[in-house]
Amino acid sequence: MDFISYFTIPSTNFCSKKDFVNKKDSLLPGTSTSISFTIENVASESKIYDIKIETSSPHITPILTNGELKIPANENSVYIVPLKIATETPQGKYSVFLNGIEKNTGEKIIKTSAFFVSGTRKISLTTLHYPEFVKAGETIRATFLLKNNGNLSENLILESKNAVVEENASLVLPAGEGKIITISKVTNPDLGKNEYQNLNLSVYSSDNPSENQTAYTSVKIISVKPVEEDIFHRFPVASSISFIGMRNRGKYDDGFQGEVYGKGSLDKNNKNLLEFHAVTKNPVEFNSFTQYEEYFVNYKQDNFFVHLGDKNYSSSFLTEYARYGRGAEIRFDFKK
Repeated sequence: MDFISYFTIPSTNFCSKKDFVNKKDSLLPGTSTSISFTIENVASESKIYDIKIETSSPHITPILTNGELKIPANENSVYIVPLKIATETPQGKYSVFLNGIEKNTGEKIIKTSAFFVSGTRKISLTTLHYPEFVKAGETIRATFLLKNNGNLSENLILESKNAVVEENASLVLPAGEGKIITISKVTNPDLGKNEYQNLNLSVYSSDNPSENQTAYTSVKIISVKPVEEDIFHRFPVASSISFIGMRNRGKYDDGFQGEVYGKGSLDKNNKNLLEFHAVTKNPVEFNSFTQYEEYFVNYKQDNFFVHLGDKNYSSSFLTEYARYGRGAEIRFDFKK
């Protein structure tokens, strides 16, 4: 709760001091503070003053403009004035004035207290509007809101790494004001496939280039001249050759073992699938560190499957479920 308060202090406390006035050296805009005035009564009777508070700027607002102060005889009293400093208050020196009129005698008093409001920098950049998508060859336009939320006039530089700033590249933005900035980019009419285009806008003060603000947009560009991404059909195949050596019970054996593996589709619709694998004979005695010899090829299309070579072939459910071996399998799955 905001209020004006006052209290009395015996005059002996101030006999060797100047009037007590609480002056702030530097205050920030957008905050609240208080200013104190000391009023002395040297008369032998009490005095009651009607108080009115004024300021040198409409941005500096006293929370209560009128009040009353009673000062006992031969004593001093402190009158506290709470103030609200607006966010848009420009940097500079300001004053608060206390005007008092004694109710019985009409005696007038005028007190002044000065303080300084410091400068603050606060630039904001917000994306306003941009299209979700455009056709290739059309121009992308995006708008941003640039606002000076500080209390200093700013000399600003506008930049975009991948678009054109339609306004001037530099501008002066007064404190508390905003401006809409538009950037544009012409898309490639010969774009072969859909893609996303990212646009950005950066702004910084010429007095403080190390601190900048950047806003981004992302727009989908739809190709009007689609082309085949790849004229070749590729089938992935991997091959390797290994040299293996092993000493077992004093006998040393070594040799090369080759491997070829391929798996992929024979058509662009991925309906005809082919897989093959070939591993040559193990040059040393088989162990857990080497591969066993294996050859197979299989083909699959929809419900049809054929396999030639080594694999785990299904056996009997009564004796063995499956056994590894070399052979052939043809399977056709009927649709239910």
